[in-house]
Amino acid sequence: MFKKPPKQFCHSIRRPNHYPQGILSIECARTGDEKFEPIETYVRTIDVLTPLKIPLNAATTIQLTGKSYLHGWLNQRFSTDSTSLKLIGRARQFSSFKLVVGTMTGPDCMQPKEAIIIQNKDEVKVPLLLNEIPTAMEFKDAIISLSPEQQHLAKAYRLMQLQSSIVGICVNPDQATVGRCSWSSTRLFDKKRYN
Repeated sequence: MFKKPPKQFCHSIRRPNHYPQGILSIECARTGDEKFEPIETYVRTIDVLTPLKIPLNAATTIQLTGKSYLHGWLNQRFSTDSTSLKLIGRARQFSSFKLVVGTMTGPDCMQPKEAIIIQNKDEVKVPLLLNEIPTAMEFKDAIISLSPEQQHLAKAYRLMQLQSSIVGICVNPDQATVGRCSWSSTRLFDKKRYN
């Protein structure tokens, strides 16, 4: 995985053969620094054999296909540093896309937590709150003095933390949205790329 250098987490959102409809990035600012810049992640393209399932309620599950990426980020910091992270979505004029954030519950299933439609020059900045999970050795050292019942409870709690620690971000670009006009079509504001 570490054969390729890390890349900035900044992706253009587009439908096939069209110009970008927006940008999605995760940006970071260190303590005392006002400037946010995209984080650098190790990226791997995932060949998806089955569609991604997102349950909306007990009766409705949507299935999505498209490109999938796995990102790994190593947050290096000193004891006095703190990191401020933001998930940022920006839409271009006359464009829109849906952004769904949740946790990955399996290789092909995402549990949605929040969703938003970003459209027509909107910019959404969502602060990301991170909780550090102790390493296996730190955890073992911390629970060694507990009773067997307390250790069992602590291990179950850690397992729950590890199961829901993978963030899933799903982006679904929309067709151009235009008000009703008898003379306009939805393709009027949609830029298509011709190669």
